[in-house]
Amino acid sequence: SLWDEEGRIIKEGEYSNDLKHGVWITFDPDLKRQESYEYYDMGVAKLKYFFKYYDNGNPMEEPSFTEYFRDGEWRQLFDNERIQYLTTYSMGKKYGLYEEWTIKKELVQRGYYEYDLMSALWTYARNDSVIKYEVYDADSIIDGFVYEYYENDKSKADAVFLENGKRDQKWYTYFEEGKDSTISAYDGGKKTGTWYVHFDSTFEVSTETNYENNLKHGDYKEWYIDENPMVEGYYEYGKKHLLWAFWDERGYQRFEEWRMGELYDTFEYEYYENGQLKEEPSYKNRKKHGKWFRYFPDGEISGVREFANGKRVGEWVDYYRKDEIAFQGIYKDDKKNGPWIWYYMNRGDPGEEGNIMSEVKFNNGELISEKCYKREDSEEINCKEIFGENDYRFADKK
Repeated sequence: SLWDEEGRIIKEGEYSNDLKHGVWITFDPDLKRQESYEYYDMGVAKLKYFFKYYDNGNPMEEPSFTEYFRDGEWRQLFDNERIQYLTTYSMGKKYGLYEEWTIKKELVQRGYYEYDLMSALWTYARNDSVIKYEVYDADSIIDGFVYEYYENDKSKADAVFLENGKRDQKWYTYFEEGKDSTISAYDGGKKTGTWYVHFDSTFEVSTETNYENNLKHGDYKEWYIDENPMVEGYYEYGKKHLLWAFWDERGYQRFEEWRMGELYDTFEYEYYENGQLKEEPSYKNRKKHGKWFRYFPDGEISGVREFANGKRVGEWVDYYRKDEIAFQGIYKDDKKNGPWIWYYMNRGDPGEEGNIMSEVKFNNGELISEKCYKREDSEEINCKEIFGENDYRFADKK
């Protein structure tokens, strides 16, 4: 250490082999303040930092060092000792919290650095109110939000960010009247919960979408402006699943059946020229369930299908005309089971020769035996003589 004539320390540090080594600090004993911070490596000056002061004696900044590296929180101050800038360093590089304030202690901006690069959430404010957010990744903006206002001073939108830059909680956009335009929700940057879109004239909901873990999951709905349904469906972790229903503006309905993103079946109401419905479906819990009926133009039943929880079950029957069966058979747990019989059209009375076209037996969906007959004399023939490869009889052997 070095002392002045009055015995006060004016400089202190250490030597190694007669060479300055490590931290050396200079003092002004009259003003009772530190004047410089120096760091030496075996006589070689690695850093010389000189403290600066306002005319009133207050420091302009409060540095922090580890050896010759900036390390920890550095504060640049107003002359009243309030913080103007706070910068965090880690061994010479900006790393961590950065803040800027007005002399009135109003926040101007706050953000984070990683290895000298802007990172995560940066918040900008004016008059103690946030005016925008920016989200950075290695100095590049990847997200952000600017607060904007209508001429009537009503806010156009609201947003919430976590300090790491991830979107969080509910986000809103508003119509000029102050009513909700859209509502969205995030959990740690991931889409979650129910999202809404509203009509700009009635302010009623036009679209409702559910999310889980950033994927569409759950009910999905759309409405017409008169609040009648347009679409009702379901997503299973980002994929359309089960029954989707669609309505046109006249209220006519059609259906799509999805299985984990793959379109499995469709159904649309169809009518004869006289207005008679051609087929009547039955659904429950977004799956085919119950009996489906098909009709002739006069309203008589032309066929019956049955489902249970999306699977084919029970007796299935088709008719050529009233009381004249085209085929009949049993489904069990979505598979053909037992005898299935196909009949010729315009046949005689039940039991007469020439009625049966084909007799097939199934066991749990597996074809066990099959016989086909001539119409004229019921002589057994090769089934391929009367059925094509794409015929319903061959195309569906479940």
